[in-house]
Amino acid sequence: MGMIARALAAGALAFSGGAVAQEGPDAPPAPVAPGCAEIEGADAFDFFVGDWYVYNVDGQYVGRNRIEKAYQDCFLFERWSGGRGGNDDGRSTSYLDARTGEWHQLWVSPNTIIDWRGAPERPGAMRLAGEIAFSAPERTSSHGFRGLIETQDDGTLRQVLEWQPAADGEWQTWFDGTYRPVPKE
Repeated sequence: MGMIARALAAGALAFSGGAVAQEGPDAPPAPVAPGCAEIEGADAFDFFVGDWYVYNVDGQYVGRNRIEKAYQDCFLFERWSGGRGGNDDGRSTSYLDARTGEWHQLWVSPNTIIDWRGAPERPGAMRLAGEIAFSAPERTSSHGFRGLIETQDDGTLRQVLEWQPAADGEWQTWFDGTYRPVPKE
């Protein structure tokens, strides 16, 4: 056996012995990702979880939104399917930043990104604020963006979104709608 082969065999033997020692009864426990269920406030956006039909303020169907908890309840994954043949479909992830106590949502759809943060206004109500950016050809811009989504007594959700389209800083309604649970089959 050559010198390199002996060195490799000795190294393998040394490392395998170390591995066996780590598995003994005195070995420290392996690190485990704790998930987020135990983090205070991590359930504050759970009211948004579900499968929803979405209607505008005039009662017209505008799309379907599916929100699920993912990765050991550490964030929400949103899948929006709009009623315009995929042109307004989008996805978002929302998570609680335990360092700051703020919720952060990043929304992405064709030519639009919304990056905003916020906190529960009260149980069953989340207020977020940040920026909406458009990146379509001939229409690249960014604007202030804010919104509130809250539970209603009838089991629906109401979402009101506002933006600042003009330089004067005046807020305008961008979307006002109702989320109704998709009936269970």
